[in-house]
Amino acid sequence: MNPSLPETLEPVSVADLPAFLKAIEPIAAEIASGDIMGALLRHADAVIEATAIGARVDRAWLGAQKPDVLVELASRVLEVNWDFFVQRVLPAINQAAERLARIVSGGTSGSPDSSAQDSTTQP
Repeated sequence: MNPSLPETLEPVSVADLPAFLKAIEPIAAEIASGDIMGALLRHADAVIEATAIGARVDRAWLGAQKPDVLVELASRVLEVNWDFFVQRVLPAINQAAERLARIVSGGTSGSPDSSAQDSTTQP
């Protein structure tokens, strides 16, 4: 490993999330499909920005490095954050969305099905 690279990386923090998501948005589909080279070729600025945020390194420092440093660091950032988002963040978002959907729909009590049953049993 390049001695100037951070030894360990952590998933992005809440404070970094808006900037990280903004940077990764143009390349998310390509990354998800495994087309890392396409993402780099079409959106190099977004790759550099997301990598700098995710690795918590200064963008100017990253910009002064050789492309192999970018590739190595970007892959590490993706690996750390992909696992974190897929295993922890997405399930939490899905659970929250399900809870909100139940609240918005009125929950289980007073649901449209129970009132329809009541009206059909009445004379």
